Amino acid sequence: MGYEIEPATAADAESLSVLATQVWLDTYAVRGVRPDYAAHVLREYAPEAFRTAVAKGDTRLILCRDGAYLLGYIRLLLAPEPPGEGCGTAEIGTLYVQPAQKGRGIGSALLQAALEAARQAGHDRVFLTAFAGNHAAAGFYRARGWHFWGDWTFHLEGEAVPNHVYCIDTGRG
Repeated sequence: MGYEIEPATAADAESLSVLATQVWLDTYAVRGVRPDYAAHVLREYAPEAFRTAVAKGDTRLILCRDGAYLLGYIRLLLAPEPPGEGCGTAEIGTLYVQPAQKGRGIGSALLQAALEAARQAGHDRVFLTAFAGNHAAAGFYRARGWHFWGDWTFHLEGEAVPNHVYCIDTGRG
């Protein structure tokens, strides 16, 4: 395997910020960086945003690292606002793996760790949203047992972005 899965700490904030920015831009800014993209990334993925997330009792940040190298992370939200009834009570807010590390099982390991954390926190069902145009993500989630639940619109700096909602039972009970 060659990597470890562990909880994030405030000391990881800068590395998380850089990794999140890299993956977000690689995924969404394929035509270039627009001012609204820059504003979103600088706000949502600032080191202080990660320090705040680590300190929140209703958020779990779980890392994958190989020694000193951060390879990926997942953000589990235990008190989200679901897009509708029945899709879940916990949310995978973010699952990012450094592009050069894809294909090593890191995403699957992080998902399993997050589902276990959700189960331990008493959640029967977890949901996530993924950009409707990200076909690789849709295939990844479906291959791991996630089911399409419906559509949802994400608003990025005032722009409506179509997303799909996927859900999975945690096996709790």
